[in-house]
Amino acid sequence: MTENDKLDILYKYQEMDELSKEQIKQAIRLTRDKSSLVRLEAAECLFQEYPTTARVLMRLAKDRNELVRVSAYETLGLYSSEAVEIFLKNAMNKERKGLALSYCIGAWGDVAVVRNNNLREKLAYLKQFEKKRKVQKSDKCILSCQTIKYLMGDKDALEKLLKYVYHPDFHLRICAIEDLEYICNDDNKEKIILYLKKALNDPARAVSLLAKKYIEKIQNN
Repeated sequence: MTENDKLDILYKYQEMDELSKEQIKQAIRLTRDKSSLVRLEAAECLFQEYPTTARVLMRLAKDRNELVRVSAYETLGLYSSEAVEIFLKNAMNKERKGLALSYCIGAWGDVAVVRNNNLREKLAYLKQFEKKRKVQKSDKCILSCQTIKYLMGDKDALEKLLKYVYHPDFHLRICAIEDLEYICNDDNKEKIILYLKKALNDPARAVSLLAKKYIEKIQNN
C-alpha cells in the first residue's frame, strides 16, 4: 500500500464510532509504519481500549517524532486505567518539547479526573509541577495546567483560563475556547458565554467562528 492508501484507511477508521477487532489490529500494524504521518493517524484510531492498545500507545508516546507523541498522549487521555495514569505522569517529567508536554499534561489530567481518586493530592502535585521552567516557558503548557486544575477543583484557575481568550497568538485563543467549552457546566456557563461573545469580534475568523459554534452548542444544551 502507498502512504495515501494507508492514510485513507485510517481516516475512515477515525470517522467510525466503533472499530472491529480486525480494524484495530490493522491500525496497530500501521503504528510501526516508517511514515510519521501514518503513525500519528494510527494512534488516533486506537480510541477503544483493547488488550494491547494502551501498550501500543505508550510506545508511540516515546516516538522520536513530537507530533506522533502528541497524538499518542491525546488518545491515552481517553483511557482510564491506573497504568495509563502513572505512565502519563512519568511522561510529563520526561517530555521536553512544549507542544507534546501540553498534551501530556492534559491527558494525565483527563485520566486522573475520570479515575476520581485523591484529586486533592493530584491538584497539589500539578501546582508544583507547573512551576517547572519547561512548563513556564510554554503558554500552551500553562493553559493545559489551568484547565486541568479547574477540573480538579481549583475554581480560581477559571479566571486565568479566561484570559487566554485575549492571548496574542490566535492558535492559543482557539485552544482556550475549546477548553472553555470542555469545562463548561451550570456553575460557570454564564461567565464562559460572556467571554465567548467577546471572541465573536476576534480579528481571526477561525476564532470568531469557533466562538459562535460553541455559544450555540452551550445554549442549546
